Amino acid sequence: MKNTMRKASIVVISFVVVAFGQPAWVPWLGLVAAVCGYALLWRSLSSVGSKKRRFFVASSWFCCVQLIQLSWMTSIEYVGGGLIVAYLLLSIMMGLQFGVVSFFVEIDKKVRTFLIVPALWVLMEWMRLFLFSGFTFNPVGLSFAGSIYPLQMASLFGVYGLSFVVIATNILVFFSISAPKKILSWAIVGIFVVTPFIFGFFHLNDGSDGDDAVSVVLVQTALTPEEKYGLCRGDGVSLSPYDQWLYILSYLEDSGVDDADFIIFPENTVPLGVSVPAYRYDEVVESLRIFFGDAIFAALPPLSEPYYYEGGRLVSNSFWAQSLANVFGADVIVGLEDVEGYDVYTSAVVFVPGGASFRRYDKRILLPMGEYIPFTFLESLARRFGVEGSFSRGVSGRVFDHDVMPYSVSICYEETFGNIIRQDRRDGAKLLINITNDVWYPNSRLRLQHFHHGRLRSVENGVPLVRACNTGVTGVVDNAGRVQDTFGEGRYGEEWRRGALVVSVPISSYDTLYSRYGDWLIVVVSFIMLCVGMLGIAYRKSG
Repeated sequence: MKNTMRKASIVVISFVVVAFGQPAWVPWLGLVAAVCGYALLWRSLSSVGSKKRRFFVASSWFCCVQLIQLSWMTSIEYVGGGLIVAYLLLSIMMGLQFGVVSFFVEIDKKVRTFLIVPALWVLMEWMRLFLFSGFTFNPVGLSFAGSIYPLQMASLFGVYGLSFVVIATNILVFFSISAPKKILSWAIVGIFVVTPFIFGFFHLNDGSDGDDAVSVVLVQTALTPEEKYGLCRGDGVSLSPYDQWLYILSYLEDSGVDDADFIIFPENTVPLGVSVPAYRYDEVVESLRIFFGDAIFAALPPLSEPYYYEGGRLVSNSFWAQSLANVFGADVIVGLEDVEGYDVYTSAVVFVPGGASFRRYDKRILLPMGEYIPFTFLESLARRFGVEGSFSRGVSGRVFDHDVMPYSVSICYEETFGNIIRQDRRDGAKLLINITNDVWYPNSRLRLQHFHHGRLRSVENGVPLVRACNTGVTGVVDNAGRVQDTFGEGRYGEEWRRGALVVSVPISSYDTLYSRYGDWLIVVVSFIMLCVGMLGIAYRKSG
């Protein structure tokens, strides 16, 4: 009885360590999870004779871990109860993956276990990139984000490389606690544990940082869906697009900034798209004059499309944005929808000082059911939650020229995909910009998890990151993943704060091993290890 209670206690302790050992929950606990969180579970299961029972317990354990880490998906105020089904299915699916991996954890087959388990887990995490739009949340390696030092390992092999190190370390700890008197075994564990910290220490002190910086203004609008879109839905709680722009102008005025290199707004900053003639010309000009004085008259865009529509003397969202680009002498990046023929895109629209038109990046990673309907038989279900059709998918990334640092833009969930951000880096981007709207999951941990994925992209590619959110973590991260500044210091509830954050972004960047070779390096190594381990099993059975 005592032995059973002890094993149950270890299972519970390992669950708490792993479930809450994430930078969005308890950062330091993530380091404990990276060393022994999984090893404790495997040790408690090692005496269970039935492999089916071990599979069931391991699967259930990790499913419950995901129910904690994905709990933001229970915030269904705006997305509807159907998301709970996806929440449960994803948690079960990831639990089953862990159960399959744990099936190969055997104390008396050390070499085979060490070859197969880390490799198989990495390949399973990587394969999730190809599930519908891809599901990138909660790689095991994210636990290393609890400290800036081991996080630097992502510059070598990316987040999946971090996952490999975490699982491999836990396997070694599992072996060591199963045979505690073997000094050599613990020495090897010590090497695995300290190496990421030693690498990170020297990596952060190699003198690659510079003193030059660019000035960036990040605008956080913090509008609820009712405030932003309520006028169209007729529910009585709304701000007109015109009033939303007036608030934006007041945020810029309160910031005290006179000029900047970039002014960045969040995803879907205001309704009505890029070129819809929706505002009276004279009212918009007068509003701009109130905030910027008579100097605005020299900064107004040309009286032609897509800014101005002669027949009705109306202007579009483009008119507002181009005016700001001209008056501040800054690249203005605005999240807006745009239409081409029958295609509707969620876009990041770029206005440069003195420009006669705009440039555009179209979102490539669309969320199933929220932004596109993957199967026609789901259309009726989608309409029940207000989704009437699908956005069109962008075809490629885009790097925008700039005098100081070329930059690329990702939109919301896209920044969690290391492979597409790495391609932008390969195409010449020296600054990563993300525009996000996490308001669909209010008062949850999503904004923090999302932010820490963005930090990983900076480390992987050796470039700084800036983020502008409607709600989320608005701020700047340097090329090593160090947080330079955030709006409201990222505290709980600060995602609802409105205003503008003026930051200086270091322009230093450098090539990394990951930016050169991407995920393929760790994927190929894992595949080879898995093949060798499985061939060993086949050979043993044939003999």
